[in-house]
Amino acid sequence: MLGRARDDYAFAAGPDVSRPSSTPIAAGVASIRWGGVPPGIFDAAEDTVDWTIRVGKAVAVAGVRAATIGPQPAAGVAVRLVCGALSGAGVLDAGGRAGFALVDSREQPVTETAAWQHDWASASVLIGADVDESRQTRDRVRRFARARLARPPGDAFLAEILAAESDY
Repeated sequence: MLGRARDDYAFAAGPDVSRPSSTPIAAGVASIRWGGVPPGIFDAAEDTVDWTIRVGKAVAVAGVRAATIGPQPAAGVAVRLVCGALSGAGVLDAGGRAGFALVDSREQPVTETAAWQHDWASASVLIGADVDESRQTRDRVRRFARARLARPPGDAFLAEILAAESDY
């Protein structure tokens, strides 16, 4: 059996090095804090930010996608991912996407091995400015808006009436 190539075996340990892996090291979701972003850009629902950690040229990189909904582009809005001593930052493109390298507490690039060994459960993603805003606050605003749309008062704005008629 000497001289047989790896491709000769039906099963071999290790990744297929002939093409980059599409499997992320870690992935999760986050929510946008409304008070930290410009109006008219992002979807106001919860968990509209997807993030992944992958390997790019032997270092860990974060990929972030924020759901956009408004007429304004997301270009230039800051994004930051933090997980323990690892972090990275970048800016969103017009479509709400960003990719950036991760560094450790000494500002050194995070290696593939370190990324695989890291516990990503506490990762957080911040889009825009860091404001103190809870999910409960956003839920309260949504309840108020739904109640107002269900029974528009006499002083309702035309946009509210049209939204109620459209069953938003």
